[in-house]
Amino acid sequence: MKRYGICFTSIIVAVVLCAELIGFPVSVSANEPRSADSIAADAKAGRSARTSGMDEGIMEAGRFASMDEASMYLMYGDGMYTFTQSYLRDHPDRMIELRVKEEGSLILVYLQEDEKAQIPSLLDHQKTPVGNRIPDGAVKLKAKPGTYYVRLPKDYSTIFIAPFVIKDDPRTLSNETSYIQSGQGKYTHHTFNMGKRGTADITASPMINQAKPITFYIQRKENGHWKNIGKQQKSYFSSETGTVVYGLKKGTYRIAAKSGKDQGYSLCVIKTYMKPAYKTKKRNAKVLKRFQEQYDLYTVTEKASRWYRISVPKKRKKISMEAETYMNSGQIKFTVYKKGRKKPVKSLILSGEKVKQFSFKGSKGTYYIKVTKSGKQANGSYWLYQY
Repeated sequence: MKRYGICFTSIIVAVVLCAELIGFPVSVSANEPRSADSIAADAKAGRSARTSGMDEGIMEAGRFASMDEASMYLMYGDGMYTFTQSYLRDHPDRMIELRVKEEGSLILVYLQEDEKAQIPSLLDHQKTPVGNRIPDGAVKLKAKPGTYYVRLPKDYSTIFIAPFVIKDDPRTLSNETSYIQSGQGKYTHHTFNMGKRGTADITASPMINQAKPITFYIQRKENGHWKNIGKQQKSYFSSETGTVVYGLKKGTYRIAAKSGKDQGYSLCVIKTYMKPAYKTKKRNAKVLKRFQEQYDLYTVTEKASRWYRISVPKKRKKISMEAETYMNSGQIKFTVYKKGRKKPVKSLILSGEKVKQFSFKGSKGTYYIKVTKSGKQANGSYWLYQY
C-alpha cells in the first residue's frame, strides 16, 4: 500500500499541473486578482482558463498565503504570462519588468516546449542576478517589495512564466495545505491541531539544492509546556518528499524546523483521523480476511500489543502476507503463531518506512498475528495484508 497526499512537496508542481489543465492558452485577459471563493465558483461553473497577458513588458507577482492558494489562482490562467519570439523584436535587451508589491518568497516558474532550452534569469532592480535556481524556475527568499527584472534567453520558441509571492513564516498550519518558510538560522515553530486520534504526515521539503538538510521535530503541548514527540528528523534536497508519518492522539502540536538563512522549505501537514480497529486480547483477536488490508497506528502513549486472526479453511502451499511500517521512531514486530502452539511460525521486525513480504506454510487451521512496538518514543503507522 502506498500513502497519498495532496501537499505540493515540489515548488513547481502546482504550476505545472495548472499549465497542463490550461493547455497553454494564448488568449489575453487583463483581469484584476480575484478571491479564492470566486475562483472556486468559476471551477464549478466550468469556465475556461485564461492567461494574464502575451508579450507584455510588465509582470506583477501577487502574494498568497500558501502554494495551494496560488495554484487555485493560476489554475484559471491569471498570473501566467506568455512570451513569443515577437517580444525580442521590440525588446532587444530581453528584459521584462517584474513588480512585487508585498514581501515574501518570490517564485518564478518557467515552462517551455523545449526542455533543453536556456531558462530566463531573475534580476534585482539594478539588473544584477539574484535568488537561487530551482527545477524549472527560480526563487528569491525574503524578497522585498519593489521592481525586479526577468531576462529572457537569447533563443527560445515560446515561454510561459508564472511569478508569484508566498507569504513567509506561517504560524498556524491548515490541513493539506503547503506553506513556505525561509530559513532563519534557528528553529521556527508552526502549530497544528489534531481533533482526534490519527496520523499526521509531516513534510519539510528543501527548495534549494544544498547538501545541508532541514532538521525538524514534532512537539505536543502538555500542561502549558511543549514536549518532544519522536526523534529529530532530517530532510535532504535529494530525498523524494521529506515526509515523515506520526501517530498522534488528540491535542495541539507544532513543527519545530530549522535551516540555514540561505535555504527555504515547504511545510505541510496531512491529517488522517482513525478510530482504533484492533484488539489487545488474543481471545478477541480481530479477523483479517484474505485480500483484506488492515491499517492502524501507534501513538507514543499506546503500549499494548494488538492481535489479529486469520483462518485457513483448507491446506494451502503457503500463506503470503505483506507488512509495512511508517514509523518516525522505534520499531514494530510482527509475530505469527498457529493456534495451540507457543513457538512462532514466523516473525519479523520493521522500522522507519519499510515494506516486507513474507510467507509461511499454510496448513489448515487458525493463525494469530501479534503486533508489538518497542522504543520509548515509538509512534507511527503499520499495515497488514493477506494475499
